[in-house]
Amino acid sequence: MSDLAGTVDVVIVGGGSAGAVLAARLSQDPARTVLLLEAGHAYAPDAYPPGLLDANRIADPAHDWGYTSRGTIQAPQLLAPRGKVLGGSSAVNATVALRARPADFAKWSAHGAEGWSFDDALPVFKLLENTPTGDDAYHGRTGPLPIRQRTDAELTPSLAGFVDAAVAQGFKRVHDFNGAEQNGAGGYPVDVVDGVRQNVGVVYLTAEVRRRPNLTIRGDVNIDRVLFDAATATGVLAADGTVYRAREVILSGGTYGSPAVLLRSGIGPADELTTLGIDVVADLPVGQRLQDQPGYGNAYALAPGYLEMTPAGRFRRRRQGCQRAAGRRRLDHPRSSLLYHQRHRHHAGRAHLPARLRQLTQETAVIFTVDIHHHILPDFFFQATNEAGHPAGGVAPAPWSRASMLSFLDEAGIDVAVTSISTSGVHTGDDAAARALARRCNELAAEMIRARPDRFGGFACLPLPDVDGALTELAYAFDDLRLDGVVLFSNARGIYLGDSRFTPLFGELQRRAAVVFVHPNPSPDPSAHALGLPDNLIDFTADTSWAIAHLHYSNTLARTPDVKYVFSHAGGTVPFLAGRFAILDEMDVIPGAEGRATAAETFRHLYWDTAASWGDPVLRMLRDVAGIDHVVFGTDYPYLPHDLAVSCRAGIEASPELTENERTAILGATATELIPRLAALRHQARTRVS
Repeated sequence: MSDLAGTVDVVIVGGGSAGAVLAARLSQDPARTVLLLEAGHAYAPDAYPPGLLDANRIADPAHDWGYTSRGTIQAPQLLAPRGKVLGGSSAVNATVALRARPADFAKWSAHGAEGWSFDDALPVFKLLENTPTGDDAYHGRTGPLPIRQRTDAELTPSLAGFVDAAVAQGFKRVHDFNGAEQNGAGGYPVDVVDGVRQNVGVVYLTAEVRRRPNLTIRGDVNIDRVLFDAATATGVLAADGTVYRAREVILSGGTYGSPAVLLRSGIGPADELTTLGIDVVADLPVGQRLQDQPGYGNAYALAPGYLEMTPAGRFRRRRQGCQRAAGRRRLDHPRSSLLYHQRHRHHAGRAHLPARLRQLTQETAVIFTVDIHHHILPDFFFQATNEAGHPAGGVAPAPWSRASMLSFLDEAGIDVAVTSISTSGVHTGDDAAARALARRCNELAAEMIRARPDRFGGFACLPLPDVDGALTELAYAFDDLRLDGVVLFSNARGIYLGDSRFTPLFGELQRRAAVVFVHPNPSPDPSAHALGLPDNLIDFTADTSWAIAHLHYSNTLARTPDVKYVFSHAGGTVPFLAGRFAILDEMDVIPGAEGRATAAETFRHLYWDTAASWGDPVLRMLRDVAGIDHVVFGTDYPYLPHDLAVSCRAGIEASPELTENERTAILGATATELIPRLAALRHQARTRVS
């Protein structure tokens, strides 16, 4: 065993719904040193993965203890989810913030639970919550835990129908279950704000709290047992042999975890401990009065008018917004964890949609959709590569977060986003800094995929023009992180793709038959920016065209036939200039023609995304130049305004230029051929629908 240096005043085992609160409260006294030990990962407040933030996702398997319970003959094992992460089960649960009824407190008091009357508990409830609605007599306004009572407008049609049916049967309509009345029907109170679960690791252990010098939080520490000197606890022993000394030990490992630690420590039924060879410290009935509630799900066959999973009030607000936004087309595709397979099947109030969308068949409406042009912009990347007040490309994107990504994907009806960083890449002049930034970005992308493999793919970034660094990072990204491809920029600090200095990198990409997503960078020519126009208007499309031309006429594309290139924004101006490429090929004025196919032949082997390029004229050009079977869907999120980005999918669905099969190919089928890992997700989605 190895002792951790020093003895703290209090060690708390378990950073869940109790432990995180205790750590925050006890460390308010600067004279008290507190050590919080959590078996799961201790995420920073702003770094929780999407699987934990998304309030529609319950019992994220990546952060679960994997407990099971004995069931019945029909189901011998029942899952017993428990959160294994800082925040505990508050980070994975169903977010229902429902108090016990006053009648329940009265029963406990009658059985001798002194100090546990409702009048005793109510002031504490009010202190812990901040709730903007309801009676002041029952609700607090300034506590750390946000609680929101669901309103009628937030209920889906099926939930609203359930409540209406209950009221019709004589049940009282309750609008605040944490108020004066609890017996009846209505929406739950939840600890959810804007779709994000508010776990105690975020709301109690804030960044400010974590900066306290007397508070230490350690994640990934699994505790074996409590250490004793006679009958006095002196610390705890971790599973890796580390000893944590403390003057006081608090076990808050949960309903299952704390009894297990106690039993391993020698506190429990003496006969059972002796049988297991555990020295008895105290003969107590630990674990013998466990009570828990079973969890089960009811499945209902809903009438067609109740299949919509968007809350009715929110849908009405969106509908009004669509009517106000002249010329903008928008289709809601909400996601529900309970009726996932129904999420595209019905859209109440379709009259506001374009005629083409109102006529969509059920089969079309469930098209598996992949956004192959979707940016991640974590603060550490954006701050390292953008000057304050002068964002790369000339347009500042909306603030980025994983929660906002998931919300956008759900709203736009997108199943999977293949993420990439954006302009201007990771290299700002220093090779070492670029390598470190690329590594950090790629590990974030990989972590997002691990957390939500059903929602994310990822393209690795490379520290070009540092070729040695790029080769090292490429191997790490593919062999260790298992990312789906790479993003390259049209030029890397003025050196265009196709330059001979990049030959070793393209040789390795060919060896790996990699997917290469090519994104524009601002032109290195100062005159390209002299007019003061944003780069994404003309410069980006021109720079993409420069890169494609150089890749083609340097014969790089010819030497890498197994690389699958995807060019963003429909290849810039290339579809429009395809005739000029053909003329130059006919004139035979560029050396090396014997080593390459014609531009027309080459273009039909490349892939082109629809980001900011989904209009019918562009689709017609892409059909002629590349073939619709080589067009993939992209949004350029979060650089497009939110409503415009959401409308991308609706634009493809509404286009009269496309057949149903072509629509399916663009929105997702072609992407699953490029990235085989996604094919399984598409199959699962189709299975759910069928």
